[in-house]
Amino acid sequence: MNHRVPSTALRTTLQASGLSEKYRFTLKRYIWGTSPHSDEAWHKAEAIFQSSQHTTDDPKVACLYVVIIGMGMSANDLQKRLETLPYWQADGRNHLLMVLSHGAENNNPLLNISTGRAILAQSSFDTRQFRPGFDIILPPLYALLAGPDLQDLPPQVPAKRKFLFSFQGESGMGLSLSHYHAQLMSVLRSIATSGQESVLLEFTCSEGDSNALPRQDSPTSAKPATEWAPCGDHTSRLDVLQRSTFALVIAPHATEGSPTASVALRVLEALEAGAVPVVLGSDARLLPFGEMVRWERAAILLPKARATELHFVLRSIADADVLSLRRQGHFIWDSYLGSIGVVVKAMLAAMRTRLCLPPPPVQEEPAEQIPHRSVKLSTDGVNPEGDASDLELGPQENEPPFPSECYRRNYTIALVEAELLWNVPPGPFLLFPFSPRDPILPSEAQFLGSGAGFRPIAGGSGGTGKEFQEALGGNVPREQFTVVMLTFERDEVLLDSVRRLAGLPYLNRVVIIWNSPRPPPEDLAWPDIGVPVTVGTDNLHCPFGPHFPSSICVIRALFVNLVLLFVAGESFF
Repeated sequence: MNHRVPSTALRTTLQASGLSEKYRFTLKRYIWGTSPHSDEAWHKAEAIFQSSQHTTDDPKVACLYVVIIGMGMSANDLQKRLETLPYWQADGRNHLLMVLSHGAENNNPLLNISTGRAILAQSSFDTRQFRPGFDIILPPLYALLAGPDLQDLPPQVPAKRKFLFSFQGESGMGLSLSHYHAQLMSVLRSIATSGQESVLLEFTCSEGDSNALPRQDSPTSAKPATEWAPCGDHTSRLDVLQRSTFALVIAPHATEGSPTASVALRVLEALEAGAVPVVLGSDARLLPFGEMVRWERAAILLPKARATELHFVLRSIADADVLSLRRQGHFIWDSYLGSIGVVVKAMLAAMRTRLCLPPPPVQEEPAEQIPHRSVKLSTDGVNPEGDASDLELGPQENEPPFPSECYRRNYTIALVEAELLWNVPPGPFLLFPFSPRDPILPSEAQFLGSGAGFRPIAGGSGGTGKEFQEALGGNVPREQFTVVMLTFERDEVLLDSVRRLAGLPYLNRVVIIWNSPRPPPEDLAWPDIGVPVTVGTDNLHCPFGPHFPSSICVIRALFVNLVLLFVAGESFF
């Protein structure tokens, strides 16, 4: 059995000598197991670790040793191989044991193994074995071998589907249900027969249709007598779930307090089908990656004692909330659960998050730029008719354009916003130079110790509208912005639009997205407006990809339309 290691001991379990700034977050992998059921998952996991930027072949620089365990090893063989690992150090510190489960069964090959201070990553745990905040809960990987079929994913709308909620399953191996679950079934049947709303409940699978769970006396099984076996195959279950607004998930009564693969499987399939999971009797921390993921934003979590209110609670949820839960559920499934690749990435990101290390920076991929020439603006006829050139747009900068300060919150994000990173797109995998969620100082902070780089209005004395109009400062130090313009064979309109930007305060640069199958004419003369003008190509469906050059964090999107003017303008990241 495992030694009880509190979650606060993680930093001592992972020795600090392997976590220096020099080595960052690196790992050494070992892969065991020859079970025919786990071969495909075995090879996929090996390929993913091989391509990971965190993997090293030098164990001396690794801060984490990952052992991938298949399902074909005896307990004695597994124990011996763990103890003979070169860096096991008698208690498994700095090791992560990842188990490749191959079914909905609650297989637990490490149940009777002494793993010491090694971190366990698997789908099912015994109540005495699981260490909250230390071990990592994974989804059952066998369900992810085929990978997601994005073409078959259901649409997000409509919010309400044919069935209010659905459940299919039966007691594993035909064992009798506990009195508690028998009462629960009676309550659910009464909801189904009330006729107020269409629900689908099946507590008995057709013959040969259930995925039988292992026997209770199996040495690697943590299955209680009240476990629920899923009916049918993955495809048939998805067909029902895609017609269900909510998907009922009943946690095993005898193992409350420990994660099980069958619960994780039902939640996984519900998210894939766009059905909002309704989990009865399980804590959010017992779901996959529950330490990091805020499951309350993607699922309904209720104690079993409130099963009698289930019909009322689900009917009271507004369409907007249903779509919000469904959208967040899709993000969680797509980012952390949808394939073996994202599961491995999420597992490593969870380890990095625990150690308060920032993710690797996003790779810059500049777009292909189109050569072009610029000419000075003439003094006559510069502005097209109707231009508001007589308006005072604001003061001018006396210095050339400058880039925004980037990557200012590398370690701050890892320390204070780890939970936020995991629960909003794009997730915790990459570090970006800027974020729209970066905090902004309140106005009084400019005068109380945090004024570096700020240019307060009239030096802080305030004034009338004239002083405000002449002010260069704002709520961030030395702010400028980039203009991104999307165009399609509107040469004259585009040039007029660029001319309008001459002398615009705070303008850093202009990026032209030339979205046309033909390149710009060679004799096209771009106006020189005093700031860099970059012309590049891009896909119309993603005109603002991260691969367009921009050294400034504030972007103003301008679309050149047939009506000669800018149609929309919106700041975004």
